[in-house]
Amino acid sequence: MTAFGDFTGRAERLDDIDLPRIASRIGVGEDELHALIEVETKGGGFDSRGRPRILFEPHVFYRCLSGAKRDKAVAQGLAYAKWGQKPYGKESEQYPRLVRAMAIDETAALKACSWGLPQILGENHAMIGFSSVQDMVRAFLDDEEAHLEAMVAFIRAAKIDDDLRRIAALNRPSTAEDWREVARPYNGPKYAKHGYHTRLAKAHVKWRGIRDTAWSAPLPPARPADIDLVAAPAQIAAPAMTEYEVRALQQQLKDALYDPGFVDGKMGTRTRAELFAVQTDNGLPATGEMNPETRAFILTHGVPTRHLAPERETATAASLAGAGRLPPAAQAALKGGFWAKVQAAFATVAMMIYGAWEQSGDTLSALSPFKEDLFAAGPWLFFGAVIAISLVLWLRSRNAVDQTVRAVRLGRDTGA
Repeated sequence: MTAFGDFTGRAERLDDIDLPRIASRIGVGEDELHALIEVETKGGGFDSRGRPRILFEPHVFYRCLSGAKRDKAVAQGLAYAKWGQKPYGKESEQYPRLVRAMAIDETAALKACSWGLPQILGENHAMIGFSSVQDMVRAFLDDEEAHLEAMVAFIRAAKIDDDLRRIAALNRPSTAEDWREVARPYNGPKYAKHGYHTRLAKAHVKWRGIRDTAWSAPLPPARPADIDLVAAPAQIAAPAMTEYEVRALQQQLKDALYDPGFVDGKMGTRTRAELFAVQTDNGLPATGEMNPETRAFILTHGVPTRHLAPERETATAASLAGAGRLPPAAQAALKGGFWAKVQAAFATVAMMIYGAWEQSGDTLSALSPFKEDLFAAGPWLFFGAVIAISLVLWLRSRNAVDQTVRAVRLGRDTGA
């Protein structure tokens, strides 16, 4: 028996209202969270015995240990250095492995499991607001609502809430390509090996076809008085923004690396979505409207620069191509740029050969009839045109690739 008994607690399931209520905190609907939950745990955070569903991950146990403890875990087949070295095994095998691992090191063993609905590693407990992995496990024993809260906390901490909002705003069925930026931080760099992004897209399309739970957000609570606000009656709506104010807001959003679309003075869907993102990023009441708290915050602080995941900020054409993340058009442009350079190099070499031919004098005089026929149309003009066209093609393809890299760095590559 462990300090957690048999890992059973109240094991309360989600209420229907929990999904839309908690999803609204990051500006998405229940379909986006449903997709993640279905792929991770097929919809249930507890097993048939009322224990949180877990996956014991030996490669994580390995990195959480050292010295004699690691050697002991390896000898017992509970730890190995690389992901995928051995199969994970059946669901029924996970808790027995965890209990054996806890006998070696409780904290490391709990950290090495993915837990509950969101299948978040215990190793990431601090990322989702728990002071210890033990506290995280205790919370997960009692209620799937705690699982869902942890999922949303992880999404925020991993900075993929903006990617989920883009998916939620799509006016077409989402695709595997749309889900790549969510799949990579959530499932790890090997996500594509098992089609994780493809399964997310399939689940999302399914849940979009199912009627959502009826729910509407309550009025936002008053923000703590860390900013000097002029109190206004809760029942009075904030005054509508003028076209000039909307333009100014849109420009501020763009300058801060958000993407409100055109600076046109219209408070459209994209502008509202990005304002919502600013509100959630800065702990403001998230309404997608210019409420008094948001107005006061922006007047005081401006729109803070949006922080993206490090892998976005350091993206290059080579890294995106190597990871298979360049869209087909950009891949074609990259290949086109390569062949344009090859063509230009070929033309340059041909011009050098022709120049040598021109200067060869009597040595090649016997070839003059062939030379005159071959270059009667003006060889220098021909080769010059080939080089010029090749350079234009290369510059255009380079520009297309650069635009794709910039879109990834700014978080604008999933689009609606």
